[in-house]
Amino acid sequence: FEYTHKFPLANQYFFVNGHLAHAESTMKDLEVKSGSLFVLFLIEKCEVNNTKF
Repeated sequence: FEYTHKFPLANQYFFVNGHLAHAESTMKDLEVKSGSLFVLFLIEKCEVNNTKF
């Protein structure tokens, strides 16, 4: 996702089967199987009236 959409890796949180995946995690470490659930959260900064949130 970071390469395709130029989104910083530091702002991505990837969960597999309810567990936070780390950059060093392998598919075996994450126990990925048929039917596994993958969820990617992206944290973006919001700016309103020149104020960053």
